Amino acid sequence: MKKAIVISILIFGLLASGPASAQYLWMDVIGEQTAATGDEITINFYAHAETADELSLFNVDVGFDDNELDYTSLTYASGFSEMTGFGLSATYTYDGSDAFTGASLIATVNGDPGTSSTIAMSAGDDQLLFSIVFTVTDVEYDWTGEDVWVEWYGGGVIAGVFWSGASAVEDVGTSSADATALGDGGADFAAPVPVPAAAWLLGSGLLGLVGLRRRSR
Repeated sequence: MKKAIVISILIFGLLASGPASAQYLWMDVIGEQTAATGDEITINFYAHAETADELSLFNVDVGFDDNELDYTSLTYASGFSEMTGFGLSATYTYDGSDAFTGASLIATVNGDPGTSSTIAMSAGDDQLLFSIVFTVTDVEYDWTGEDVWVEWYGGGVIAGVFWSGASAVEDVGTSSADATALGDGGADFAAPVPVPAAAWLLGSGLLGLVGLRRRSR
């Protein structure tokens, strides 16, 4: 019953943010990654508990650069299911990002381990929430931002990872002004940097000198 009340409040957007906590959301992979056109890239999203707590549910929005990536599939971690009974369902929205104009969004990616259950997490634990697979379509296209991020798109629903303890709600963003929730913690895919021809010539020249020196001995 308590879970149902929390979810109902979530839907109507009336739940105020709880005090700052040590719990947080993170993704793997992060930072600059090399990739080739046609590669399938899997991004895993985790909840982390710095202090012991119980994970109740989550509702986040995942933005991505659709000039470089195609959304392929979304898989929830074992034990989680979408809260479709409360009107929440993950939806791909072209050009739906609030963080970056022209970028796309997978809105209301949400999961609940059950209306009367939570997931107990000890201090330092990580819990996989969901995984998203993207296909690289144009690795030569690059921009100054990341290619995958978490944001709050302003669709009338509170976004965040919800805990049973004093941490209450760990927001990942509360408005379009605070849309880029993970800062520079997302993934950025780019083509491998080619080795300049001069470097190849230098390398082959050095190998030649080594060969000559061995013969002279």
